[in-house]
Amino acid sequence: DNFEWCNADDASRNIIVFERIYKDERIAVVCNFSGASYKNYYAPVSMVGKYKLIFNSDSSKYDGTDTSRKRVFKSTPFNIGHKEHMIEIDLTPLSVRFFKFQ
Repeated sequence: DNFEWCNADDASRNIIVFERIYKDERIAVVCNFSGASYKNYYAPVSMVGKYKLIFNSDSSKYDGTDTSRKRVFKSTPFNIGHKEHMIEIDLTPLSVRFFKFQ
């Protein structure tokens, strides 16, 4: 399968998290469809290790605020829904972030 839901049940905050898989590559996608910011959001992921931010729709490159400057996130054990690991991130309103598993 090339797609896995990580969290499709966070309707109260309008956030979804899923992973795209191709061969040995894994990309976690976090979408915040709300107008609210979320500090220290626990995004569930499949693998233990490091996730590198490879796309941020809130980047100044796209006229965003560029508030999050951290580029690498280490997953930690934490059971959220169907996944056993999470990365802790700050989400800005109406933003999308892609994280590549290292």
